[in-house]
Amino acid sequence: MKKFVFMLFLSIAAMTVYAQVDKILGFWTAIDPDTDKPYATVYIYKGDNGKYYGKITEILDSNDPADQKLVGTVFIKDMKADGDKLTGGTIYDPEENKTYHGKISIDKKGRLELRGSLDRWGLLGATEYWIRKK
Repeated sequence: MKKFVFMLFLSIAAMTVYAQVDKILGFWTAIDPDTDKPYATVYIYKGDNGKYYGKITEILDSNDPADQKLVGTVFIKDMKADGDKLTGGTIYDPEENKTYHGKISIDKKGRLELRGSLDRWGLLGATEYWIRKK
């Protein structure tokens, strides 16, 4: 009986964690932290391998063909569920042509918090806050 109760508890805990991570999935409007203006639509999804990815689906602030070529770019790669956040993957910044360690979570206001950093611990980096696409 103790084994059954323990397994039931673990199952419920696992479902709760995945429910939290599932809030991250979907379409988000990326907001420029310097101007507070939307610049892209991003789709965050779970791949067949169980890892999480983010793809640019729309460029909002530019008709420049070079910028429009970014549509379809998968720039968030290989994230793994870690409690109520995604960690362990990378975030590519096409503007700087650099790849950073990444962390994604939902803040208290319901915004997506995307952290890119030079180090795995997130000490040296930058954070953007995105809003869910309506």
